[in-house]
Amino acid sequence: MRPAFACLLALGLTQCAPPPAAPPAEPPVVAEEAVPDAAFCARPAEKQAFQVAALKSRLMVTALACDSSEKYNAFINANRTALLPQEKTLGGYFQRYYGRRAQTEHDEYITNLANAQSRRRIIDNARFCSDGQKLYADVATMKTPAEVAALAASRTISQPFNVKECPETPAPAPRQSRPAQPPARR
Repeated sequence: MRPAFACLLALGLTQCAPPPAAPPAEPPVVAEEAVPDAAFCARPAEKQAFQVAALKSRLMVTALACDSSEKYNAFINANRTALLPQEKTLGGYFQRYYGRRAQTEHDEYITNLANAQSRRRIIDNARFCSDGQKLYADVATMKTPAEVAALAASRTISQPFNVKECPETPAPAPRQSRPAQPPARR
């Protein structure tokens, strides 16, 4: 016997609830888009600076797209002492590899970084905003500015290119000293 018909018989044609509705579907998970590798590798501190720049950009685009400007301003003000050295380190990366074109390349990177965040928002605005609000909640729990880099490293945030860390250069081998020569006999 079908469940709805059995319900009607059992309750005398009254108070039969329709079957429960299926839970709403989860929004689609947005895959990270494939990006090219950066033209140059980065030192560990520079890679960290790229991660912090991505976090800052993600928070900025969330602020603009999801009406969170006050949270972004609070983040910047609370973490200025952590953000300024990271920006200087990032500038050093571009200076080392691009010389006179460093500022232009740096500016282009920052623009492309914001565009990468915006593309994510366009694909799935609801998830972008909810994830951004969770990120702001995590930022608000940070106790020290040093936690900015740790949070940035713990998240996958869209980048315009994949920054590889430079392989470690081995330290030069210690110089072998010559054994002392016995004094010459006279």
